[in-house]
Amino acid sequence: MLTPTLRDHQGAEYICQVQHPSLENAIEKSSGRLSMMAKPQPEPMKMTLDDDRVVVRFSFHLKKFYPKELNIRWHMDETQPRRGVRQSMIHTETFTEREDDCLFDVTSECGILGCGFADPQYKVYVTWYHASMEGPETRELTVRDLPWRPQVREIVSRILVDNQKSKLHCIIRDFYPNVITVSWLKKGKGDVSAVPVSNGCTSEVVYHQEKPRVCGYCCTAILRFTPTVREDQGAEYICRMEHPSLEHPLEKSTGPLNIRAMSSPCVSEIIIPRLEDNKQVTLSCYVSGFPDYFYSLKWFRKEAGSRRDLPNDRYESSYSIRPFNLDDHTHSQEFYLTFTPTRSSDQGVELICVVEHDLLKQPIERSTGPLDVSVIGTGT
Repeated sequence: MLTPTLRDHQGAEYICQVQHPSLENAIEKSSGRLSMMAKPQPEPMKMTLDDDRVVVRFSFHLKKFYPKELNIRWHMDETQPRRGVRQSMIHTETFTEREDDCLFDVTSECGILGCGFADPQYKVYVTWYHASMEGPETRELTVRDLPWRPQVREIVSRILVDNQKSKLHCIIRDFYPNVITVSWLKKGKGDVSAVPVSNGCTSEVVYHQEKPRVCGYCCTAILRFTPTVREDQGAEYICRMEHPSLEHPLEKSTGPLNIRAMSSPCVSEIIIPRLEDNKQVTLSCYVSGFPDYFYSLKWFRKEAGSRRDLPNDRYESSYSIRPFNLDDHTHSQEFYLTFTPTRSSDQGVELICVVEHDLLKQPIERSTGPLDVSVIGTGT
């Protein structure tokens, strides 16, 4: 048994010699000079995107073949195909000789416009032939061979409140090419099947500006709607996404929705301690009854009938979060304003806090009224 190698057996000759008393001379038979060949071994296709994601770069590696002569051809179906006719494509070939076994490797690279893969039937082929092979071999590539398939994250939303506008967000990442179809479905509580959303629902797809070298595209599917306890309590909303790389659509569900009844937001009056000239004080205002923390509180200074933002060098705002209210599922916070009043600058000035939230038809305002700053030791 012989396991030939190129390094040890190329050009070698093997002779079989037979001797017998009946033979005047030994009989010899020669193999002749050995001519070694090794069949190319294909490796998995590597694919990358250019920075602008216009061109898909294919890199195909064949290894351990001999002799060096090898034919590689990239081709694709024509837009209007003619029987037996293929389009050849420009590519590069880089050969290397292996030091350990004297065999050859080759890497063939070809750049292809990615827009063609928007069609699931679009095909690219790479064909190779070597003297060691019985015939040419071909690898077929379609959009479903690309590594960039959509990844759909869970649907997220703010707390849903009865009869208040809201949004559902679903992030879709790492897909290529940039051809997706997004639809939203609703499955009512107790219903067997889902149906397309309607009744004032609107949707859009917003694409993200990804950093360079980030593969594939990324977007957020958004559904705007106004949930109600009557129509949506326990219902499911489903984001369905279709892409040429997928055999079947991908879906993500919200699960049964929990619609909360509208609470009554409350903003307390501003608590004002005794104000003394050049003595630091802290005002406070208590905010409660909101289903989330997506509200803002801003302080203003009103003087001589004009309202202005507070100067940062004199006023410092802060807040503390109160425990979550399990009875009505609302949040609350206490907001603080710390400053050092002076009679010359703050006497008669009015400080105002303004609370804004999507649930409010108009902002809620609370005022200190005109400040009365007393001078220590004078009683005024």
